[in-house]
Amino acid sequence: MAQHQQANLYLDRDSEDLKHLQNASNQSEKYVDQRELYKHRKDLNDYFVNQDYQQKRSRKIESHF
Repeated sequence: MAQHQQANLYLDRDSEDLKHLQNASNQSEKYVDQRELYKHRKDLNDYFVNQDYQQKRSRKIESHF
């Protein structure tokens, strides 16, 4: 990642990944924490799974009208 000007980090919201985030942030300002995007979820995968569920549910509700 050294060759990139910015590196977006989509880490889990647990204590272990918080350590990795802090370590990366201490090394360089180019590492950007993107966990705000899924702040109400455990991790990015949980966010996407929930989004997919919500979309399917929405389509199912719309098809009944």
